[in-house]
Amino acid sequence: MKYGTARHRPDGEWVQFEALLKVAGVQYRKENVRQWAEAVRNAEAANAHYGVELSRNRWNWFDPNAIKVLGVASGQRWFIGYVPAPVARDITNELYKQNLPVSAELYSIYQSHDFYDVNILILAPPGQSRKARDNRHAGPR
Repeated sequence: MKYGTARHRPDGEWVQFEALLKVAGVQYRKENVRQWAEAVRNAEAANAHYGVELSRNRWNWFDPNAIKVLGVASGQRWFIGYVPAPVARDITNELYKQNLPVSAELYSIYQSHDFYDVNILILAPPGQSRKARDNRHAGPR
């Protein structure tokens, strides 16, 4: 079953920073993900807001670039996983170190019994898309 596709984009102007991402570690937070997914289904049925937020976790001793993904619905937040490490490193190096804002948008939740797959888009200010960043790094031609 696929749901959570209403695409509640945060306010402001944003571009897609990276390709569609699977939230890492959801299998270790199944109860949180289950509760959040249920709240998303209820919010979707009621035409209410739901989505995801990012929370930098620089004190994470496994990875100082770690970024938590929080599921949001019904006025509550659940810790559901992490931005994959290579992308979190890019966000830290290319956005956080320049004090640029970062956001995320829920793309979809796929559920099969007790398996959950959560897909998100990382959002950045205009001029920070993958294409724009690749062009800057390539230099003049």
